[in-house]
Amino acid sequence: FFFQAEDGIRDSVASRGLGDVYKRQNWSMTEKPATSGIESYVLPKSTFYACIYVGAIPAIILVYIFSNNLLQPSPGSCIKNVATILLLIHYVKRILESLFVHRFGDATIPTIGLLFGVAYYWVFGGALLSHSFLTESYTASIALGNISFYIAVAVMLLGEVMNTCCHFVLRNLRPPGTRVRGIPRGFGFDLVTGANYFWEMITWTGFALLVRTITSVLFIVIGAILMFKEAAGAHAENVKYFNGKEERPLYPKERKIMLPFILQLLSLIHIS
Repeated sequence: FFFQAEDGIRDSVASRGLGDVYKRQNWSMTEKPATSGIESYVLPKSTFYACIYVGAIPAIILVYIFSNNLLQPSPGSCIKNVATILLLIHYVKRILESLFVHRFGDATIPTIGLLFGVAYYWVFGGALLSHSFLTESYTASIALGNISFYIAVAVMLLGEVMNTCCHFVLRNLRPPGTRVRGIPRGFGFDLVTGANYFWEMITWTGFALLVRTITSVLFIVIGAILMFKEAAGAHAENVKYFNGKEERPLYPKERKIMLPFILQLLSLIHIS
């Protein structure tokens, strides 16, 4: 829902939303719905995303402070500190990308969407997610320096770096002020349409491996469902647009939606 789907691979159209789900709503940059009240107000998309991400940061910090991790270090506090730092780094990255990297084909978004963004990121992705591993009752399942610790951190950092690379690939597909469309390549895009979403899921998988809480797993599941929906929409649009007509190239038929090698894995399971 609120995961950015950058506009380098598709444009928003009248019937369309990791840009974002709002591309699926019935308005565009030049035609807003006839509504009244809060829904009639719009925000620049870069401002919208910066707002919903920046709110998660104080939420995480407040939970950290009020959970007594600052004044009364508890067993497993090292893992808590590392997880908190990684979570903050993630949202700082998101803010910077929203302001300086992403190019949105549809420039504005209804203000009402800010309420949903606040609920998802400030409450769920900020306060509740951090609370799940910062409470006094939390016992870290892995120790600092354990091989599992390094694997979890490495998986999360890999996802972050690759996700950023995907964002720059999408940015470079569309020159500023144009609606040029292209087929992204590299960093996973040769395998799946939603490579940026795939690496986002890897990021949160690494985080869940680190903190090992039900909330972190739930955050992955919900996020994966929403991101897959976005990737599926982008995939369908690209297949339709890049059809080999009017000098457009054909969209690679072997490219999946978001998860690579799934059909191959399912076939191996069936055989076994």
